Amino acid sequence: MGQKVLYFCSTNELEGTEIAKQITYVLRDSGNFVFFVTHFARFREIACSEGAECLSAEVLKNGKRTFRMIKEVNVKICHGRDLFRKIFEEIEVK
Repeated sequence: MGQKVLYFCSTNELEGTEIAKQITYVLRDSGNFVFFVTHFARFREIACSEGAECLSAEVLKNGKRTFRMIKEVNVKICHGRDLFRKIFEEIEVK
């Protein structure tokens, strides 16, 4: 049987974290390998505290991206904000 990929969207981080946590536990407890890419900081914190391998996109102190994944447990920042500003700083808000 082939592997299935599931995608979820939620209305907020709290609800999304709870959904992701429950699904992850069921899949993991059934003997499956679970891989998550998420922007939910709380879910990441829970997963890392329970022994999950946590990787982050490397961003140097000067803000340059290396496009490498590194093992980093205590990530408390969303690096997408700087991209948002860079992309949309030229757009005039009316």
